Amino acid sequence: GDWSSDVCSSDLAAAIAQLLALNQSTFNQNTFNQNTFNQPTVNPNSQYLSTTLPEGESHTLTLGQDLTLADTNSGQTRMDALRTPALPPGGTLAGRYLIQSVLGEGGFGITYLAQDSQRPGQPSCVIKSLSPARRDPRFLQAAQRLFRSEAQILESLGRHHDRIPQLLAYFEEDQGFFLVQDLIEGHTFSDELSDRIPLSPIVALDLVVDVLPTLAFIHRHQLIHRDLKPSNLIRRKDGALVVIDFGAVKHFSEVSTDKTLALGTPGYMAPEQSAGHPRLNSDLYALGMIAIQCLVAKAPSELSIDPETGDLIWQPLVREYHQDYPGQEELIRLLSKLVEYNACDRYQSAEEALKAFTKFKKSSSLAMVA
Repeated sequence: GDWSSDVCSSDLAAAIAQLLALNQSTFNQNTFNQNTFNQPTVNPNSQYLSTTLPEGESHTLTLGQDLTLADTNSGQTRMDALRTPALPPGGTLAGRYLIQSVLGEGGFGITYLAQDSQRPGQPSCVIKSLSPARRDPRFLQAAQRLFRSEAQILESLGRHHDRIPQLLAYFEEDQGFFLVQDLIEGHTFSDELSDRIPLSPIVALDLVVDVLPTLAFIHRHQLIHRDLKPSNLIRRKDGALVVIDFGAVKHFSEVSTDKTLALGTPGYMAPEQSAGHPRLNSDLYALGMIAIQCLVAKAPSELSIDPETGDLIWQPLVREYHQDYPGQEELIRLLSKLVEYNACDRYQSAEEALKAFTKFKKSSSLAMVA
């Protein structure tokens, strides 16, 4: 069964919840921009993880630079995550990885930019560390299992798809766990978004068509990404969008019947995912919300909600901002099907969505040329 349903200790549940959320806490682990070589980067997108423990206590985990678990019933902090000091530039890991700088750090881990001294040319790489403050055997065993699981997922996916980071190594040192990934040079899609100026429908359409094949590949392995958002898409130097951060990935077979932890980023999480029942097409909802954000220059959390249906209200803004776009109504129809409140009303697969959007992109391109 799902380990999350077997937890009896509220403290252990909280600790494991923090581990699950490590990879998307406060940084983009695969991003590297030459202009910010020595500057730590912090992801401003807040995230949460909520779960109801066996005793009926409801907890919400808020992730940020200071990682804590608050008991929402009493308002008291139940457990604080102590930050592990970062390795200084010039330090080494595993006798081969030379630390250059810290890319980001959260309550339970640190991400480094490093050089592999044992490969020709000493190429740069990204090292994600997990150094839990708690050292009791049960907690460490859970930590090792979860981190190793991400390594296995990256190993199986990254080798076979060039839009997914490739795992280069996994190792343990001084009771810390480390993942080494290839460095993706570029910038996050967040850097392309504006909170004032809407992007063109062509940009939104290209985004969807570019990312859907990667999601289709992930879903063919019965995996749900669960944290697709602008900061987890990297615009590579060749223009391609790379999907990063697989710390929230869940096997669909594990969540098809039992309720699981509601892990993800508010606004981009599909309703069923927030309720603890993610599906493969929950990722399609997230992608649709990113595309809508392009078109209306508003984050999902800034949109109004229809009180009767629960749907976000964004269509009037698209009509207002993109009056001159000939395929406006069809694009709205396609995006609406990506972000339907009810998962059953959405596209049921990335392949189905890709077919519809590719057809529309081709027809709209011909119409604009004509």
